[in-house]
Amino acid sequence: MNTRTANGAKGCDLTWLPPQEEWDFRSITNEECRFACHWEYARQIHAATSHASRLIGNGVSEAAVNDAKVLGWRPSNYHGVAREMFPRAWLAMTTEQRGKVIASFHRLPAVAVRRLDDFLQRMNWSKGIPDGKETARVLEHTWVIQPHFGVYGAPAVVAELRAWARDQSKRYRRTPRARAAELPFDELKWLAVLRLEGARCAANDAMKTRAEAAGTMVGRKDIISVEKTAVAIKNYRKHNPIPDPNGVLPIYRSAGAWTKAWQDAERCKMKVLSDTSQHLAGWC
Repeated sequence: MNTRTANGAKGCDLTWLPPQEEWDFRSITNEECRFACHWEYARQIHAATSHASRLIGNGVSEAAVNDAKVLGWRPSNYHGVAREMFPRAWLAMTTEQRGKVIASFHRLPAVAVRRLDDFLQRMNWSKGIPDGKETARVLEHTWVIQPHFGVYGAPAVVAELRAWARDQSKRYRRTPRARAAELPFDELKWLAVLRLEGARCAANDAMKTRAEAAGTMVGRKDIISVEKTAVAIKNYRKHNPIPDPNGVLPIYRSAGAWTKAWQDAERCKMKVLSDTSQHLAGWC
């Protein structure tokens, strides 16, 4: 059922709900959950940073808006197909397209050793490098980690790498195993609440604007409250009865729980903005 044009039970308006792919994440599988969660939070950030006038109106300086890191933000760890498809909604893509996006990510090895030319190509940094036999020789025989086996032998190089790894590991906090193993379905549920809350507030604002233009006032019973939102979601579920094995349809028992959910989504969004490996630890 099209949520943008259809009503549910009598007296329950569903027309203000966002498109299904923006908040109904029930069809997302365990295998794609991490990628879908990161993707949708990245879309949320991208949308929020794609409107310069809105940012400036909210107190962000024009200089900051013109900074590429702010305006139209995109994750730095999206390559190939992922970069081409972003920021299309995850569920608006076909199963085949989502599979190709997932396949564009690779498991990180314990130690990543790449030839310099491969590394530069993967990072899209190879443009502008001068051509020539000398350049080709350097690129082919230079590694991002450059061990001198011929001079010192394998035991010395391995010992040096071990000491280096032990020293550098102190700079990084390891993600707890149990936490890393959990699939972020809760985070998707919070994001659904954040988007629904935005749609609810926008619908109420539009209602007030129309009333002011007509010289009237919006009645209390006409305002879309959190309680009415819960009723709308339940009616939506009734008309769209698909399984929800991971409990991502955003139905909460209280307004307090609803508020906490969208606040949690805001915190999660900031984590993705500050660390693009959020939800994708071990993938690149």
